[in-house]
Amino acid sequence: MKKVVRIASFAIVLFTGLVSQAQTTTGKSAATTLNVNLDNAYDIQVGQSSVSIDMKTPDHFQQGNDSGKQTGHVIVSSNTGYEVKVAAETELLNNGISIPVSTVTVTPTLGAYKGTGTAPSVADVTLTQNALAVGTEKTIITKNSGETKREYDVVYAISAQQANEYLNKNTGVYSTKVTYSLYAK
Repeated sequence: MKKVVRIASFAIVLFTGLVSQAQTTTGKSAATTLNVNLDNAYDIQVGQSSVSIDMKTPDHFQQGNDSGKQTGHVIVSSNTGYEVKVAAETELLNNGISIPVSTVTVTPTLGAYKGTGTAPSVADVTLTQNALAVGTEKTIITKNSGETKREYDVVYAISAQQANEYLNKNTGVYSTKVTYSLYAK
């Protein structure tokens, strides 16, 4: 019986030592809540502050003319799908003489992707040629998903059918301000 008591006592002492050792090596922990504050982020820029179309030769008045491709003319960043619309502030004006701004079309094409990482899919983009209008925004770009720093190239053109609007006008520079606006889709 003494032997059983000694073994039981030894087992109790051993078990107590293991329990106290386990309690002293247990770590402590604390927690925090991580919040990511996601909001809509939109930005639009115009790459060239001035664009010109020459109407200086007989061919221009018969065939029309364009500005040539304005590379990276409209630069868009949006975290969601978007639309880009364009409008003119006034008709084309020179010293009180006007030419309808609707004689000029704006044609966007897909430009370079300047954002970081792999370029997003462009399968969901629609590019539409539109004539400029005073005070009326016309959609030229529609994209169903977001991306950052997407460039669009733009050509401003006067068609052969509209070139006759430039006949019998005083020479000089006819101007208007063209505004591009970005909207969430």
